[in-house]
Amino acid sequence: YLNDPMACRLCLKYRNEKLILRLTDNRTCLQYKTKYAQDLKKAEKFMSSLLRHMASKEA
Repeated sequence: YLNDPMACRLCLKYRNEKLILRLTDNRTCLQYKTKYAQDLKKAEKFMSSLLRHMASKEA
């Protein structure tokens, strides 16, 4: 994300009581899967932190 923020994509899926987060920049793909509620809270914190960083004017 930090090298080329315009090429970065974040995908979030929730299906069959499982959460799948995928962050990719077409070269590297990071994927996180969980089905536990406490991990869902961690993923929510990560998402809010990432979106706050993406929306800030400072890069």
